[in-house]
Amino acid sequence: MAIQGTNNNDNLVGTSGNDTIQGLNGNDTLSGLGGNDRLEGGYGNDTLYGGTGNDLFV
Repeated sequence: MAIQGTNNNDNLVGTSGNDTIQGLNGNDTLSGLGGNDRLEGGYGNDTLYGGTGNDLFV
């Protein structure tokens, strides 16, 4: 599933499947949960949590 944030501070949470989560701008928190996820923080001071699975942090 593709999940995309905004130019503001976002709290984005994935699913139990494979996700691509993009924070864009702002100070974001990205949580992948289950599955093999790709977490892209973008600009800002971001916090990324992978969860279970083989996750990629960009």
